[in-house]
Amino acid sequence: MPPNPRPLEGEAIEDTLVVRDELANLAWVVELATVDRDGEHVDRYQRYLRLRPPGEPAFDPTRVDRVDYRLGTPLPDYWYPLVSTTGPDDRALLARATAPEGATGVSDAGVRGTLVPQTAQIADEEVPREATRLVRRHRLLATATGVTVWQARTKAPGSGEASSGLRFDILR
Repeated sequence: MPPNPRPLEGEAIEDTLVVRDELANLAWVVELATVDRDGEHVDRYQRYLRLRPPGEPAFDPTRVDRVDYRLGTPLPDYWYPLVSTTGPDDRALLARATAPEGATGVSDAGVRGTLVPQTAQIADEEVPREATRLVRRHRLLATATGVTVWQARTKAPGSGEASSGLRFDILR
């Protein structure tokens, strides 16, 4: 009996990175691509750029009439924090936390992915320094007995540490 051919793979339904941010002492779930309620592909970075609030005015050293202070920069809506915690057996875990209301400036309603659920707790050792990439996509395989379609989830090494770019106590 001949072996089955490799399955055909569709475009990524979800593409997610789980990365460490050593400067912030956090880990992050970064949803690069998801689908919306209608099943359309959404590039989360491009969506964030399109929907984010207008940027801060450029620094002008001649402006002496007013000083602007910001507590912090906004968090991209497709970055979700993972904070350190311990499980019942004192095992080191990373738990998905919620960002404070208004921290992103853009709502993720209708485009939030499902690969790492809101209630997820990930073993600390599952998020190495080089990060982890999780991808969900459709696969199709035609065999002598018929056609099979399923959604596959794959895990691969990421591209290294990341920084959310968060800054605090900004004086302009």
